[in-house]
Amino acid sequence: MAFVRYQTVRNVGIGVLGAGAIAGIVVLATGSGSPPPALREPPARVVDPSPSPSPSPSPSPSPSPAAALDDAAIVARADQPATPGEKIKDAFKGNATKVNLYEETNDRIYDRLKIDTNRDDTWDIQWNRTPGGPWQREDGATFVGGAWHAAGRDTAAKDPVVAPPIEAGKVETPPATTDPHAEQLALVLKTMLQGKAKGGKLKDLFRGSGPKVNLYDDNNDGQWDRAKIDYDRDEIDDEKLTLKGGILERKNEKSGVVQVFDHGAWKPKP
Repeated sequence: MAFVRYQTVRNVGIGVLGAGAIAGIVVLATGSGSPPPALREPPARVVDPSPSPSPSPSPSPSPSPAAALDDAAIVARADQPATPGEKIKDAFKGNATKVNLYEETNDRIYDRLKIDTNRDDTWDIQWNRTPGGPWQREDGATFVGGAWHAAGRDTAAKDPVVAPPIEAGKVETPPATTDPHAEQLALVLKTMLQGKAKGGKLKDLFRGSGPKVNLYDDNNDGQWDRAKIDYDRDEIDDEKLTLKGGILERKNEKSGVVQVFDHGAWKPKP
């Protein structure tokens, strides 16, 4: 009986020792208790927080300055309707040419302009115009038919200055003439027949260039009634134009000859 107990105790002791040995082997095999390499998480991926610079856009080309204006473009703008007393500074902003426009006769037509061709704050050119007439340079040339014509040159064949015949009320082209003052006289006619009179009197229609012409509205009805013309500016009137009863007369103050304007031409008074 004692032998049986001893054998049982021995077997239990051997079992305990065996279990302890196995536990020690496992501890030695696994080190400090870290999981096996197969169970470890993969190392975190390092990402550079600074973004890569995007390529800078290529600079846009600078716009080229606008080309200088030609005279036709200036005339097209200056022929647009004006407000009485209006002054426009720099009518073509951003252009290489600077143009100022002036309305000085209290109507809707610009009377004068100044041109600074290179924007150096120095005015290079000045143009003037008569009511209803073309633009005129300081040398007396006039802008007619898209081009400049020298002073005194008859431009009727290219771009005639027209005036309505009194009887018919229509516009007709005056015939070609050898009259040295034909161009200026045609402008006076057009002003008298088509222009609107204001203030009762207009002094020096051509403003110091060409003949001296004074216009008169005797009855203040907005229609010019008379014109006095001094071709050589010697303070002596050479001709007188009178519009009365629908008939326009021309009188030579030196010879006394009187003509009437009939269907676009001057004819002897009957």
